[in-house]
Parts: sequence; C-alpha cells; structure tokens
Amino acid sequence: MKGDGIMRGYIETIERMGACRDAIEWLVDMDYPTLQDAWDNCLRADWMLWLISVTDLPKISKINIAKCALEIAELLEDISPEARRCNETTRRYLAKEVPKKELEEAKTRALSDLTTTLGALSLEAAVWAAKTAAMVRGRKYPPIALAGYAMMAAEVMLHASPARQKKAADIVRKYLKRPKLGCEQLDTEENKGK
Repeated sequence: MKGDGIMRGYIETIERMGACRDAIEWLVDMDYPTLQDAWDNCLRADWMLWLISVTDLPKISKINIAKCALEIAELLEDISPEARRCNETTRRYLAKEVPKKELEEAKTRALSDLTTTLGALSLEAAVWAAKTAAMVRGRKYPPIALAGYAMMAAEVMLHASPARQKKAADIVRKYLKRPKLGCEQLDTEENKGK
C-alpha cells in the first residue's frame, strides 16, 4: 500500500471517520507526502467539505461556509432564472440586506421549480446554499451542520466540467482551512527531519 508513514496515519484516521472509498483510494493513489499537500491538490469540493463537516471546528466561520456554498452554486452552467434569484437573495441575506423570511421564500420558490425546470442542478445547488445561509445567524447550529449542507451544494458539481470542479475546490480553499486531525503531531515531527 502506498501512503506509508505520515499519510498512512491520515488515511487510517480519515477512513475511521467514514470517508468514502473513492476518497481513500484517491489519497492512496496520489501518495502525497502530507495531508496539506492532498488538500492543496484535491479537486473534489464535496470531499473537502465532508472533512470539515466531520471535524469539530468550533472556531470556523459559519459565514465563510455559507459563502463557499453560494459561490459553488453559482459555478454551474445553465443556471435557471429561479436559481439565480435564489442565489441573489442568499447573497443579500448574507450581507444582512434582506430578512430570513425573504430567504425562505426564495428557497421555497426554487424548490417548487426544482421538479419542473431544465436547470434542476442549479436549483438544487441554490437550495442547499440558501439552507446553509439560513443557519448562519442561529446559535443553535454548529459550523459542522453548515458544512454538511455546503457539501450537498458541492456534490452537484460532480455533474460539472473538471475545470468547474477545480474552481469549486479552489473556493473551499479560499474560505476554509484544512481541518487538523488527531494524527497532526506525526506530520510535524516527521517533517522536522526533512
């Protein structure tokens, strides 16, 4: 098995956390020297957001998670008019320009269009981004819950071109740092000698 040393510990940790088989196989095949290298080169925004969603991150910015979901939703080609309106309302909600009621109404309109519109993927991503944003101002919602919703918006990107998938992963990197895992000490100690 590739992934000896530092990465083997990360791979085992991520596997215990419930990572999908494809993500584990990618880590093993790519054989990056550190988890940071894997994070920096990952093209799957949904995997990155999954990692954030299963890691206890009390200090992570909920607004950054919501902005991440919104920008990913806006990457899709063929965005339906209702998805555009929902995304714009989400943007305005995050800027505190509209009340939550208006966000909920935009999300409801997008959901009702979801079954009857050709741009269904853009509507689905817009709805997940709006759901993420709706949780920003509530204290009862931890950041990991928002990351889970943002991950759902990112999963829609699997239907996008590789270039747009890379842009989605870059958006995650723009707003969110790679979470630390329990085996982080190994990485630091083993890299001191290199």
